[in-house]
Amino acid sequence: MAITIDYAQPLRAIGQALEILKMESFELEPDGDDFVVRGKVTARGGDADVESAESRNLRFNGEGEQNLEAPDAEPVATPAIVNRLDLCYTLKDVDRLEQKGQARRGEAPAAAQTPGLSHLLRTIGAYLEEKPARLVKIVKDRESVTVIYETLSAIRFEEKLDSATLRDWETQMFIKRGSRDLR
Repeated sequence: MAITIDYAQPLRAIGQALEILKMESFELEPDGDDFVVRGKVTARGGDADVESAESRNLRFNGEGEQNLEAPDAEPVATPAIVNRLDLCYTLKDVDRLEQKGQARRGEAPAAAQTPGLSHLLRTIGAYLEEKPARLVKIVKDRESVTVIYETLSAIRFEEKLDSATLRDWETQMFIKRGSRDLR
């Protein structure tokens, strides 16, 4: 009998946390019972930037900064700050994130949200559970996603995902979940 690892729920919970951080690029790896995430978060024009701009008599507009004393001057681009984050999510962290996520899912749904990172990671987790396979690493670089996993027979696979593959995985997950609900 094959042992399946529950990845869908923990990956969804971690995805919800990464959505809040607006992390577009990262590597996620299991480390024992924990999950390690290494990635980059880009911050644009925080409060310190606004204060320094005001002290230089500048105002932010949609295209960057504009000098009020010289309105014809070229706008200055708002600096982007890239922070590298190394995070570790323990099982206790995942449980806490899952509880917070369940509470949010109980609230009224937001207007037509596109599936986010939590949905993407949950889909990958459900796919791995169905194989069954052990997650080695997920690498997300903006729109590109690569999943590295190992089957029970110790064969390692690396799959680069496109939107069509993800839709196919989602469909498989939906069909399996629907058939379980009918039992």
